[in-house]
Amino acid sequence: MRALTQRISTVGGLRQGLNGQRVTPLAFDDLTGERGLQVYREMLRQPAISAGVEIWKSLILGAEGTVSPRALPDGDPDVGRAEEIADFCRKALDGLHEPLPLVLEELLEALAIKAAPAEIEWEFREMDGVRRLVPGRLAVKRREDISFVEDEFGRRLGYLPRNQTIWNGPPAPLEKFLVIEFPETVLRSAYNPYVFAMKTMPEFFRFMGLMATPSVVGILPPSSGLGTKPGRKTPEQVMLEDIERFQGASAMVVANGADLKLIEAKSDGRAFLEALDRCDRQMLLGVLGAYQSVLEAKNSNKANGENASGLLMRAVQRKRERVAHQVTAQLLRPLTTLNFPDAAHLAPLFEFSRSVAEDFVALADAVAKLVSSGYLTPELWPQVDAL
Repeated sequence: MRALTQRISTVGGLRQGLNGQRVTPLAFDDLTGERGLQVYREMLRQPAISAGVEIWKSLILGAEGTVSPRALPDGDPDVGRAEEIADFCRKALDGLHEPLPLVLEELLEALAIKAAPAEIEWEFREMDGVRRLVPGRLAVKRREDISFVEDEFGRRLGYLPRNQTIWNGPPAPLEKFLVIEFPETVLRSAYNPYVFAMKTMPEFFRFMGLMATPSVVGILPPSSGLGTKPGRKTPEQVMLEDIERFQGASAMVVANGADLKLIEAKSDGRAFLEALDRCDRQMLLGVLGAYQSVLEAKNSNKANGENASGLLMRAVQRKRERVAHQVTAQLLRPLTTLNFPDAAHLAPLFEFSRSVAEDFVALADAVAKLVSSGYLTPELWPQVDAL
């Protein structure tokens, strides 16, 4: 255990090219290559995009995360010990300064920027009369502040503070961080409607400034300009100044014979509103990837909506499995190895349980198919209701 604890306490600097090691760039696609991660952070300020990401978070974390013992064949002599280790890991995670679900909610920023790290602050704690090395805190870090170190084949070796420029030793080991990663950002498909909306909004503001209040036209009698002396303001200039001052008041006086005419805009800006609404829908579509399950289309029907909802839930399940695998590999496995070196193969699994609503949807879908095929007859329905 001492060798592992020494590895965990090691923090290094930053340099490329040491023994084939390299620091992976922050950029991971064409947009981040030009503007860095800031482009996606700016997109998260847009309400429709932010709502889409929050929907993903709610769906992924809508099921309870549990620690399950490593599955072993019946009669395996290690079944009891696997249960013991799983119970130890549950108690260790219960002692975190911030509950794991809250940390995972922050780390799901990776949906937008592909990867989000949290430093595992290991500490010694008395558990059942034994001094154990357990995670005390999971401190979420900005992706821009942490460098990922890989070998020439792209295998992750460790982590470094990105703001350091001198190599002081080896990188922090893999056991030092929990990193939630996804193959790609969910925001890339929303970029084009986002840009269109950002360019449309200033034009809409300009339209509102010009058309929200009527324009005023001053009309002078034909003889008003006769006899104007050089160097003095013309009647037209005088009236223009009066009208400009009038825009901030409620009443004005005009010269004898003069008149005012109001010109009101015939457009109410509906074209702008429809364009921005269309952009919001397209951005949400780009983020979620399942349009009819979250928005009502004019020509949609129940069957299409249910199919889209099923596709969305399958996508949610895949993302849950990815998150659960990373928690298992980067948190539960090191926790087991550090405290039970001879039982690393019995490290428990982190899993998301299915929610009641998801179970009901799956059951209802199966029942509907059985009924339509004629296999499930009405006399069997009471048995189904009892499930």
